[in-house]
Order: sequence, then structure tokens, then C-alpha cells
Amino acid sequence: MDSIERRNYVRNQRGFLTPRECQTIHEEFLLREEEVLAIPQGRLKEDIYQGLTRQHRVYNWLSNPRISRLGIPTKIFQQEPFIGWKGCWIQCWGNILRQGENLPEHCHRGDEDRQGHKHPTTGELFEETNTLYACNVFLSGHTDTGTTIRGTLHENEVGELTIFGENVLHQVKTNFHQEPRVSLAMDIYEEDFNYAELRKDSCKNTPFRYIWYDNPYFNQT
Repeated sequence: MDSIERRNYVRNQRGFLTPRECQTIHEEFLLREEEVLAIPQGRLKEDIYQGLTRQHRVYNWLSNPRISRLGIPTKIFQQEPFIGWKGCWIQCWGNILRQGENLPEHCHRGDEDRQGHKHPTTGELFEETNTLYACNVFLSGHTDTGTTIRGTLHENEVGELTIFGENVLHQVKTNFHQEPRVSLAMDIYEEDFNYAELRKDSCKNTPFRYIWYDNPYFNQT
């Protein structure tokens, strides 16, 4: 795929996680919710997200012992477009949308976010060149709330994985049900950001946010 195709990629994969695996993650989210919400961060005033979602910068749920045992990164490497990657950085967070809550329309890195960065020492402008895909796994809740992708409602199934290119606009409209809508989300990068060694926000310099995983299937015949 060329860069435009990657940035606009969309794919759904049913059965990525089993119902039991989804239940395990759901239980951990609810059990650890207050603990994760208590982690301080400095960007709450500018953040459009609420609840667990807003903590995506300060905690990676793949570091949770019960969730880590599910082997989610290994499962990711069995899916297109990640087959053949040497490894990846994963940022992972949880979404719990209670009655009346939603996730506003967004993409995970638009053209403006990718361009116009300043070199940490020289101030020269540059564009990020690493590959980013966003992923979402529906865990529990009423399926009719769904995920709206580019204006079209997609009704999720429990355990279903949705993969978005970084430019793809999507949202979860208001949950009108008493039962919370729970999902696991990930940003997946094939490599670190430009000038990673010099940046405080690079993957390698924020291990509480990003975790590197080797692809166990890389170069296997």
C-alpha cells in the first residue's frame, strides 16, 4: 500500500477476541478504573475526551497482568496489515461510555498533526514519517450503538477488531442504554517518531504510554 492507502485504510475482523477474553478485559477496566483515573496528567483542560479515554497518555492497559496474558500483540501480528512487520509500538487504552456519553468524531492523526513538527534542537519543521494504525475491539454493551465510520454506522460484534488508517474519521454516538459500552483501543506504530532520541514524547521515552513488541512470526517460513 502507498501512504494514502495506509492513511485511509479500514478493515473489520470478527472474532479477534473470544467472549471470555472480552469479559476478562471488561472486568479489569471496571476493577482498575478509579486507580487509572487517579493517575495525574497535565492536558485535561485541552482534552475533548472523558473518563478512561482521557488517560490514554498516561497508562497502557497491555501492562495489566491479566490483560497481558491474553497475548493481544501476538494476535495483532496475525492480522493484515501487520503481517510482515518486524515489531511495533502499541499504545493501549480503555473506553467506557455510560448512558448519555459518546466519543466525538475524530481521526488519530490528521495531516495537520503529522506535519509542522519542530526539530527538538534546531527548530526546523519536519513531517512525521512513521506508519500509524488505530484499532478498536468491542467488548460489551448494546451493539446498536455501533461505530460510525466516515458517516456510516457499523454495528459491532463482541470481540470484533476494527482497524483504521490514521486519517479515517470515526465516532461512537451517544449511548442511550443503561448498560455501558466498553471497548479497548490501540494506536499501533511500525517505528518510533522522528528524532525519537531527542524527544520527551517519543515512544521509547514514554514507556508508561507505549510498549514495543517483537513480531514472533517475523521471517518465519
